[in-house]
Amino acid sequence: MSAIHPAAHIDPTAQLAPDVRVGPGAVVGPRCSLAEGCVLHPGAYVLRDATLGERVEVYPGAVVGGAPQDLKFDDSQPAGVEIGAGTVIRENATVSLGTLDPQPTRVGASCMLMEGAHVGHNSQLADHVIIANSAKLAGHVRVGERCFISALALVHQFVDIGELCMFQGYAGVSMHIPPFVLVGAGANAGVVGLNRVGLKRSGLYKADDLAQIKDCFKRYYRGRDRAGWASDEALAEMRELATLPGAERFVGFIEAALAQEAPRARGVIGPAG
Repeated sequence: MSAIHPAAHIDPTAQLAPDVRVGPGAVVGPRCSLAEGCVLHPGAYVLRDATLGERVEVYPGAVVGGAPQDLKFDDSQPAGVEIGAGTVIRENATVSLGTLDPQPTRVGASCMLMEGAHVGHNSQLADHVIIANSAKLAGHVRVGERCFISALALVHQFVDIGELCMFQGYAGVSMHIPPFVLVGAGANAGVVGLNRVGLKRSGLYKADDLAQIKDCFKRYYRGRDRAGWASDEALAEMRELATLPGAERFVGFIEAALAQEAPRARGVIGPAG
């Protein structure tokens, strides 16, 4: 049976599964939906137009479905928020409503937003993403599976981040980030290497694919200048080399990123140093 504390506020339009638990001072606002096994700790806020999948847990002070920090936001037409199953949203983390774009803000399944993390409006997080303490994503950011964005990192709006990336603490990026890389600390400090440990632990790619990813990485970043531009020769070599899924994913991401039009035409981050 559900356990709704009498000091919680539940809007009449909200839909809660029978076993949802809501602590004192928690709020579930208009047009919100909480699936089986969800837990709202005391003082957690799910404010409006938010859909929480099974077993989502929201900790004190966290705000899901708050108004976006966007001057163009039309309060009468929010795009909503969707949170995937098994995701944990820790203390004081925030996930903003989508705005203008009909696509809602989405956080995938089995993600963790640590204390003070922020996911801006219309951002899209894939599954198994970790946003560490006080890291901030601006609006319209897209994050691939199994990324780890470390504490106090900052991501500019309209940036794409490939899967299995790892950010060092205090990293700040305003350019697209290819899959599988380590991003250095500092403002667009650059890529410091491959996320070898993350790739190995994921179990997603075999040894020959890992070798191809490594070769593509070397060819691409060896052929770049500090401003982030790669030679046509480096791009052509990399495309010819990539025949396995992981390497193709690395190359395809870069090709797509370089073909983006405004406002997503942000280029691809360069090498460190």
